[in-house]
Amino acid sequence: GGAGGRIVNALAKVERESDRAFTRDQHLVFDTTQEAFREFTDISPDKHVLVGDTHPDIRGEGLDGDIELGAEVAREDTDEIFREFDKLATHEVHATLFVAGLGGGTGGGVGPVILEGLQSITDSPVYVLGILPDDTEGDRAAYNASRALQSYVDLADNTLLFDNNAWFDEGADGDLEDSYQRLNIELVTRVIAVLAAGELENAPIAENRMDASDIIRTLEPGGVSTLGYATTELDRPDGLLQRLLAYFGNDDEDGPVTDATQIKELIQSTVQTKMTLPSEIPSTEKGMLVLSGPRDVCSRKGFETGRYWLEQETDTVEVRAGDEPMDGSLIAASVLLTNVTEVERIDEIQ
Repeated sequence: GGAGGRIVNALAKVERESDRAFTRDQHLVFDTTQEAFREFTDISPDKHVLVGDTHPDIRGEGLDGDIELGAEVAREDTDEIFREFDKLATHEVHATLFVAGLGGGTGGGVGPVILEGLQSITDSPVYVLGILPDDTEGDRAAYNASRALQSYVDLADNTLLFDNNAWFDEGADGDLEDSYQRLNIELVTRVIAVLAAGELENAPIAENRMDASDIIRTLEPGGVSTLGYATTELDRPDGLLQRLLAYFGNDDEDGPVTDATQIKELIQSTVQTKMTLPSEIPSTEKGMLVLSGPRDVCSRKGFETGRYWLEQETDTVEVRAGDEPMDGSLIAASVLLTNVTEVERIDEIQ
């Protein structure tokens, strides 16, 4: 659908312009509106799939929010949809990420049918990245989302959610459509930081490297999950001596080493500020923490203290943690909390 397609397009763009090895151009975008594909400029045209183009009630003009019609059309096109999967090297991937807006007719109706078919042809996990509608999108979008969410949670190995209602303020931001690009950047930044952890090309060796197996084990509980992200700018040390002192440790309180308190506060802010899906943190089943930045200035004590704090807040000892050395003047902390069970926004939609 439109929301899912725009996000996949943004993921492809970010991956292509960065050093991340996330999808390696293994994409497909499905829509019921021919016009929508004009927006997916970073996905090659042979990966654009128009669903229901011969159906008399659609013919490439979209579903207008009708999820029942969307499901019917997708079931009629099942054979054609399965053939499109042949374009993907599903045997070479660790997992598949299925992206959809849950309030629309395509994401809410066509999506679960495609997901069910995808699950039948791959043994690797299939995760959903779902977008919950904003209140301004109306009752029908909320109704669609409540039904689609149940289908996705039942079918997917885990469902990560982004709540437009938490991230969009009509009074401050104006029109929702004008905010799509900003919202998608916020989401893609978090998705890449967490799901592509350990996939930097030519990265320095990490002390505790995260890889696909860590992510998969964290997502194993299924259910609904949320992402957190926070950054802080560094005052980088100047000169060789200062860099050596920063790397090997410096007891001088005025020295350039990022202190433990700063790192701990950065980790705390990942869940104390806005997460992709605001939820009650103690209702988490498993968690994952990734700290990215220059290795010579990150406090190991601060990282371990922050990890312990996260274990206490989530009330679980299953918090995997790793570092990701990279050059630059930024330290970033990324958090994945899985199977959160107390989510006010889901209750509101239902």
